[in-house]
Amino acid sequence: MWDLNHITWELARLGIAAVVGAAIGFEREAHGQAAGLRTFILVSV
Repeated sequence: MWDLNHITWELARLGIAAVVGAAIGFEREAHGQAAGLRTFILVSV
């Protein structure tokens, strides 16, 4: 069984990956490059 602590850490890791991907994607989208915010969030998660 999964314990609550393990689930919390996995969700935190997914959240951090999404935030970092969003930061990179936002920067690329601001400069008009092809792969932007949504793409990098999807790839990073």
